[in-house]
Amino acid sequence: MEPAAAHPLLGLTYSEGVDPIPHRGVPRAGHVFARLLGFFLCATVAMGAMLVTASPSFAHSELISTSPEEGASLTKAPTEIVLTFGEEVLEQGGAIVVTSPNGDRLDKVATLQIGGTTAGVRLLRAVDSGTFGVSYRVVSVDGHVVEGSYEYRLDLPGSAGSPTPTTSLDETSSSPSPTTDSTDGSLGTVWVLGLGAIGLVLVAAVIAVFARKRRG
Repeated sequence: MEPAAAHPLLGLTYSEGVDPIPHRGVPRAGHVFARLLGFFLCATVAMGAMLVTASPSFAHSELISTSPEEGASLTKAPTEIVLTFGEEVLEQGGAIVVTSPNGDRLDKVATLQIGGTTAGVRLLRAVDSGTFGVSYRVVSVDGHVVEGSYEYRLDLPGSAGSPTPTTSLDETSSSPSPTTDSTDGSLGTVWVLGLGAIGLVLVAAVIAVFARKRRG
């Protein structure tokens, strides 16, 4: 057996051919890439889970049913208009305008009622047959404005038809105009910011690995 040798700095002895201070090897490029890829996948999955959990906050209300129904042909004048939405809507900023075939307002003043997922308004008595227009505008709980219009037809016995109404909600509504919320692109913004942050982390990790390799 070869004699033990003393370490010149620490005063320790060791057998010749044995390195007293083993050095940890630098990770191979393939291993580094695999680790970074695993980190990226985990971060992406975590972000996707967060977005799925938070998805209700990005959902917007939409009209799902009306009474009378869109395109309905009636022989008796309705006494009210009822709109049902997929999410809760706010009373503030809402409006429903109903116009007769000759363009007159048919919705009663100060009868608009909005609560939960429904909005409705009472109507004046219709005396003419023809096509009636309904224009609506409501604000969902997330601030998103939902607006649109539809028509239904009324055929009263002994009444002649009249031209289609042309009055719009913007021209006749006395309700304040709500400000449209800009949350439509929120989901895309979150994805872009999240992926950008992950990319920065990956770049920093790669730089750190190569800097360590150069020092080694």
